[in-house]
Amino acid sequence: MGQGGAPGRMAAGIRAGSGGRPLARAAGPLRAVADVPRAPEAALPLRAPDGADAAPPRAGDRPLSRQPPALLVAGRRRRAQAVRPRSRPGPGLRLPARPVPGRAVRRARVAAVAAAGRLMRLMLAVHGFPPAAGGGTEIYVHDLARCLRDDFGDEVLVLAREADAARPELAVRREEREGLRLVFVNNTFRAGRSFADTYRNAAITELAARVAEEFAPDAVHVHHLTGLSTDLVGALAAAGLPVIVTLNDYWLMCQRGQLLDLDYERCPGPWPEGCARCLHTELAAAAERLRHVREVLERARFLLAPSPTLRRKFLDLGLDGARLRLVEQGIDHRPFRRVTRARSDRLRLGFAGSLMVSKAPHVALDAFGGLPEGAAMLTLYGAYAPYHGDDRYRERLEPLLARPGVRHAGAVPHARMAEAFAEMDVLVVPSIWIENAPFVIREAFVAGVPVVASDLGGMRDLVDPETSGLLFIPGDAADLRRALRRLLEEPELLPWLRRGIPAVKTIQQDAAETRERHRAPGPAVAADAMGAR
Repeated sequence: MGQGGAPGRMAAGIRAGSGGRPLARAAGPLRAVADVPRAPEAALPLRAPDGADAAPPRAGDRPLSRQPPALLVAGRRRRAQAVRPRSRPGPGLRLPARPVPGRAVRRARVAAVAAAGRLMRLMLAVHGFPPAAGGGTEIYVHDLARCLRDDFGDEVLVLAREADAARPELAVRREEREGLRLVFVNNTFRAGRSFADTYRNAAITELAARVAEEFAPDAVHVHHLTGLSTDLVGALAAAGLPVIVTLNDYWLMCQRGQLLDLDYERCPGPWPEGCARCLHTELAAAAERLRHVREVLERARFLLAPSPTLRRKFLDLGLDGARLRLVEQGIDHRPFRRVTRARSDRLRLGFAGSLMVSKAPHVALDAFGGLPEGAAMLTLYGAYAPYHGDDRYRERLEPLLARPGVRHAGAVPHARMAEAFAEMDVLVVPSIWIENAPFVIREAFVAGVPVVASDLGGMRDLVDPETSGLLFIPGDAADLRRALRRLLEEPELLPWLRRGIPAVKTIQQDAAETRERHRAPGPAVAADAMGAR
């Protein structure tokens, strides 16, 4: 079912084929992430929070009030007639390459946007939100939402899934934090009775519709649907809302999310027979999921793909290329401006992400073990994470982490990752799955750190070999070791790669493009046709 033999040669002890139907995501951290899944809340802000940033006490579970459907239209009329006052955050900072307005300038810009009647109200949907969820998509959505609010004065509501086994299933709670409205729904899949219940949930679809009625957004942007409900796209579009969907990974086509089969081989699918084997479900159920996903994506106004690799994969699924746009996502440059790069006599290699089999830190550790002793050091930033419930990979990894020159820094709050990059000369990204557009690679480039990565997927899309980094055969520790030896033996190579690092879009640029994208007309999707399906 797969291809690429290196992953298949892994020790049998880390294989996850023991049966049991995998959920869309379990309550634990399953996704390959650019950061660790949980951090102490007090460690997250890089600046002291003001009143808007201070998180209120945890709200009790309560239902959302139901508003009349006319609120969608009425809300838009009210916003065209009046400008709401907004509290502002702390002082602005500066980006490495371009100025970021301070508080007064930012207020003036928001006032100008408001005077022109261009303030927006946006609803974002995502499968988790910091600090409880710390993957690349979750961090990106957080940064984008903050930028829309702080730099443009927009009102932003985020609908997110959380997984707390101690709370009632499908319980809803609200929170006001950092100037954002947050609505969380608790979904641990305990209420699921069928395979379809792992990706479609009528209660969550209804919740999304009620939230939209109450908030009356100008547009909805779906960033991930794991743990929410695929049906919410059609429901919100049928209510007359323009819905854009960003395809941040392969979950919509692959229930396991990363196109890795049970033997950790890269899957060239999806196709119903292969999916049925991986998911321990009936062939008809797997085929129905693929059919349903295609229908869901047709109901979006248009689709965004953050990498050429991901765009090609979804075109292969049969999507209309005219509706599937390639976009670069932005990074918040400001934290990287606050750190000073340390110097070292040794080559400092870094790995950043969850210690899970698809991220393949064992490949980096095996390659490091063959380097001249004392010439380099390898630091791993991240926590152990089971892969679809299988935690046996830890047993393989722990002896490797005890080798001389290796340091496991453990879980690092994302707000401190700029400091971690300041202690790296090179970032190593040895993933064996077809990554989309790794958040961690783009952060490394903002930090001025070249990347040595698997010659695969979104890693290949981002790293220009011999210019901004080096590529190696996926899963091949010997080939990675050859690349790392070059950095030791060719003293001019590392400075050359640093000079070749490309510019990375800022989150401010991304937010401005996001606003225009939601204002611009897109391919028409008839609500009547959708309702009839």
